Amino acid sequence: MKRRSAIKNIGIGMGASVSMGTFISMIASCKSEPTINRTASFFKSNQLAFIENMADVIFPATDTPGAKDVGVIKYIDMAVSKLYKPEEQEGFKKGLEACMAAVRDGDLGEFIQSKIGQKADKPKFDAMQKLIGEDVPEDPSKQNDYHLYKFLSAVKSLTVGGYFSNEIIATKHMIYEPVPGPYMGCIDWEGGNNYYQ
Repeated sequence: MKRRSAIKNIGIGMGASVSMGTFISMIASCKSEPTINRTASFFKSNQLAFIENMADVIFPATDTPGAKDVGVIKYIDMAVSKLYKPEEQEGFKKGLEACMAAVRDGDLGEFIQSKIGQKADKPKFDAMQKLIGEDVPEDPSKQNDYHLYKFLSAVKSLTVGGYFSNEIIATKHMIYEPVPGPYMGCIDWEGGNNYYQ
Protein backbone atom coordinates (compact mmCIF):
# COMPACT_ATOMS: atom_id res chain seq x y z
CA MET A 1 0.00 0.00 0.00
CA LYS A 2 1.44 3.37 -1.05
CA ARG A 3 1.26 6.07 1.54
CA ARG A 4 2.10 9.12 -0.52
CA SER A 5 -0.07 11.35 1.65
CA ALA A 6 2.06 10.46 4.67
CA ILE A 7 5.27 11.51 2.94
CA LYS A 8 5.82 15.21 3.39
CA ASN A 9 8.69 17.46 2.46
CA ILE A 10 10.54 18.39 5.59
CA GLY A 11 13.60 20.37 6.49
CA ILE A 12 15.46 17.90 8.62
CA GLY A 13 17.41 20.42 10.64
CA MET A 14 20.40 19.56 8.50
CA GLY A 15 20.05 22.13 5.78
CA ALA A 16 18.10 19.87 3.45
CA SER A 17 14.51 19.58 2.41
CA VAL A 18 13.65 16.08 1.24
CA SER A 19 10.68 13.78 1.36
CA MET A 20 10.58 11.61 4.46
CA GLY A 21 10.53 8.49 2.31
CA THR A 22 13.64 9.57 0.42
CA PHE A 23 15.48 10.49 3.60
CA ILE A 24 14.72 7.24 5.39
CA SER A 25 15.42 5.03 2.38
CA MET A 26 18.72 6.75 1.59
CA ILE A 27 20.22 6.64 5.04
CA ALA A 28 18.82 3.20 5.74
CA SER A 29 20.62 1.68 2.78
CA CYS A 30 23.54 0.58 4.91
CA LYS A 31 24.15 -2.37 2.64
CA SER A 32 25.99 -0.10 0.23
CA GLU A 33 29.74 -0.09 0.59
CA PRO A 34 31.28 3.15 1.86
CA THR A 35 33.75 4.89 -0.43
CA ILE A 36 36.50 4.85 2.20
CA ASN A 37 39.00 2.19 3.19
CA ARG A 38 37.22 0.34 6.00
CA THR A 39 40.39 -1.02 7.61
CA ALA A 40 41.75 2.45 8.35
CA SER A 41 38.47 3.88 9.56
CA PHE A 42 37.33 4.91 13.02
CA PHE A 43 33.87 3.48 12.24
CA LYS A 44 32.53 0.07 11.25
CA SER A 45 31.63 -0.43 7.59
CA ASN A 46 27.86 -0.20 8.12
CA GLN A 47 28.30 2.94 10.23
CA LEU A 48 30.42 4.56 7.52
CA ALA A 49 27.82 3.78 4.87
CA PHE A 50 25.06 5.16 7.10
CA ILE A 51 26.88 8.46 7.77
CA GLU A 52 27.91 8.74 4.13
CA ASN A 53 24.28 8.34 3.03
CA MET A 54 23.22 11.03 5.51
CA ALA A 55 25.85 13.39 4.12
CA ASP A 56 24.66 12.64 0.59
CA VAL A 57 21.11 13.60 1.57
CA ILE A 58 22.42 16.97 2.78
CA PHE A 59 24.44 17.54 -0.43
CA PRO A 60 23.01 15.30 -3.16
CA ALA A 61 24.56 15.20 -6.62
CA THR A 62 22.94 17.72 -8.98
CA ASP A 63 24.86 19.73 -11.56
CA THR A 64 27.59 19.76 -8.88
CA PRO A 65 29.01 16.65 -7.20
CA GLY A 66 27.30 15.34 -4.09
CA ALA A 67 28.89 14.70 -0.69
CA LYS A 68 29.49 11.06 -1.61
CA ASP A 69 31.12 12.02 -4.92
CA VAL A 70 33.75 14.23 -3.26
CA GLY A 71 34.46 11.91 -0.33
CA VAL A 72 33.04 13.95 2.55
CA ILE A 73 32.98 10.74 4.61
CA LYS A 74 36.81 10.81 4.69
CA TYR A 75 36.67 14.27 6.24
CA ILE A 76 34.05 13.19 8.80
CA ASP A 77 36.00 10.04 9.68
CA MET A 78 39.24 12.00 10.11
CA ALA A 79 37.59 14.79 12.12
CA VAL A 80 35.89 12.43 14.57
CA SER A 81 38.93 10.16 14.97
CA LYS A 82 41.64 12.85 15.16
CA LEU A 83 39.97 16.03 16.43
CA TYR A 84 37.27 14.83 18.80
CA LYS A 85 38.14 14.20 22.43
CA PRO A 86 37.52 10.62 23.63
CA GLU A 87 34.30 11.61 25.42
CA GLU A 88 33.09 13.41 22.27
CA GLN A 89 33.87 10.33 20.18
CA GLU A 90 31.90 8.20 22.61
CA GLY A 91 28.94 10.60 22.44
CA PHE A 92 29.08 10.65 18.63
CA LYS A 93 28.99 6.86 18.52
CA LYS A 94 26.08 6.74 20.97
CA GLY A 95 24.17 9.22 18.82
CA LEU A 96 25.00 7.23 15.69
CA GLU A 97 23.73 4.04 17.29
CA ALA A 98 20.55 5.82 18.44
CA CYS A 99 19.97 7.18 14.92
CA MET A 100 20.57 3.78 13.29
CA ALA A 101 18.19 2.15 15.78
CA ALA A 102 15.53 4.79 15.10
CA VAL A 103 15.79 4.13 11.35
CA ARG A 104 15.73 0.36 11.91
CA ASP A 105 12.65 0.61 14.14
CA GLY A 106 10.90 3.09 11.85
CA ASP A 107 10.83 5.78 14.56
CA LEU A 108 13.05 8.37 12.89
CA GLY A 109 10.35 9.80 10.65
CA GLU A 110 8.11 10.64 13.58
CA PHE A 111 11.08 11.89 15.56
CA ILE A 112 12.16 14.25 12.79
CA GLN A 113 8.67 15.54 12.08
CA SER A 114 7.86 16.16 15.72
CA LYS A 115 11.15 17.57 16.90
CA ILE A 116 13.32 18.74 14.04
CA GLY A 117 11.29 19.23 10.87
CA GLN A 118 9.18 22.07 9.54
CA LYS A 119 6.22 20.66 11.42
CA ALA A 120 8.08 20.95 14.71
CA ASP A 121 6.45 23.21 17.19
CA LYS A 122 8.60 25.96 18.62
CA PRO A 123 8.65 24.76 22.26
CA LYS A 124 9.91 21.28 21.25
CA PHE A 125 12.53 22.76 18.93
CA ASP A 126 13.70 25.19 21.64
CA ALA A 127 13.84 22.31 24.14
CA MET A 128 16.02 20.35 21.71
CA GLN A 129 18.41 23.29 21.24
CA LYS A 130 18.61 23.79 25.01
CA LEU A 131 19.27 20.10 25.61
CA ILE A 132 22.21 19.86 23.19
CA GLY A 133 23.73 23.04 24.60
CA GLU A 134 24.14 21.41 28.00
CA ASP A 135 26.14 18.50 29.39
CA VAL A 136 24.88 14.93 29.17
CA PRO A 137 21.68 14.83 31.25
CA GLU A 138 21.68 12.70 34.36
CA ASP A 139 18.14 11.55 33.64
CA PRO A 140 18.55 8.29 31.65
CA SER A 141 15.27 8.91 29.80
CA LYS A 142 16.76 12.06 28.21
CA GLN A 143 20.18 10.66 27.32
CA ASN A 144 19.11 8.89 24.12
CA ASP A 145 17.50 12.06 22.74
CA TYR A 146 20.52 14.08 23.81
CA HIS A 147 22.97 11.86 21.93
CA LEU A 148 20.68 11.69 18.90
CA TYR A 149 20.28 15.49 18.72
CA LYS A 150 24.04 16.01 19.15
CA PHE A 151 24.78 13.44 16.45
CA LEU A 152 22.42 15.02 13.91
CA SER A 153 23.85 18.46 14.65
CA ALA A 154 27.44 17.17 14.36
CA VAL A 155 26.77 15.35 11.08
CA LYS A 156 25.32 18.54 9.62
CA SER A 157 28.32 20.64 10.70
CA LEU A 158 30.90 18.08 9.61
CA THR A 159 29.22 17.57 6.24
CA VAL A 160 29.06 21.29 5.51
CA GLY A 161 32.68 21.76 6.59
CA GLY A 162 33.92 18.78 4.61
CA TYR A 163 31.96 19.66 1.49
CA PHE A 164 32.96 23.31 1.19
CA SER A 165 36.60 22.70 2.12
CA ASN A 166 36.92 19.95 -0.50
CA GLU A 167 39.38 20.83 -3.25
CA ILE A 168 37.02 19.86 -6.09
CA ILE A 169 34.17 22.00 -4.75
CA ALA A 170 36.42 24.91 -3.73
CA THR A 171 38.33 25.15 -7.01
CA LYS A 172 35.86 23.99 -9.67
CA HIS A 173 32.42 24.93 -8.36
CA MET A 174 33.00 28.05 -6.29
CA ILE A 175 34.77 31.32 -6.98
CA TYR A 176 38.38 30.40 -6.36
CA GLU A 177 40.77 33.21 -5.55
CA PRO A 178 43.95 31.92 -3.94
CA VAL A 179 45.27 34.08 -1.14
CA PRO A 180 47.69 35.83 -1.13
CA GLY A 181 47.49 35.37 -4.91
CA PRO A 182 50.22 35.28 -7.54
CA TYR A 183 53.43 37.24 -7.07
CA MET A 184 53.64 40.13 -9.54
CA GLY A 185 56.97 41.87 -9.08
CA CYS A 186 58.43 44.73 -11.15
CA ILE A 187 55.22 45.97 -12.71
CA ASP A 188 54.76 49.44 -14.10
CA TRP A 189 52.45 51.52 -11.99
CA GLU A 190 50.94 54.24 -14.10
CA GLY A 191 48.12 56.34 -12.85
CA GLY A 192 46.34 55.37 -9.70
CA ASN A 193 47.80 56.51 -6.42
CA ASN A 194 50.67 58.99 -6.84
CA TYR A 195 51.02 59.45 -3.10
CA TYR A 196 54.85 59.21 -3.06
CA GLN A 197 55.53 61.58 -5.99
